[in-house]
Amino acid sequence: VDQTINVFPNSPSSPADFSVVITRDNAYANETLDAYFERQIKQLPDSLPGFKELRRGELTVGGKGAVDIEYTWIGKGKKMHIRQV
Repeated sequence: VDQTINVFPNSPSSPADFSVVITRDNAYANETLDAYFERQIKQLPDSLPGFKELRRGELTVGGKGAVDIEYTWIGKGKKMHIRQV
């Protein structure tokens, strides 16, 4: 499994405080996108203190179906806001 992580941090000239992080993972054999997504999301409340789901939906990325979720959690004493696709 390629475990490369690409991080595109916020630049000093950017108007918003955000970064983009790209990770890779494999689905189980014959696992659908929806099943993979649910399996991954199910782990979040156990690993992220104060986890709160705000929204989830479906979208298209590069012509392929995708799912996304938006949530908050508390990290290093600060509220973190994540959109994961």
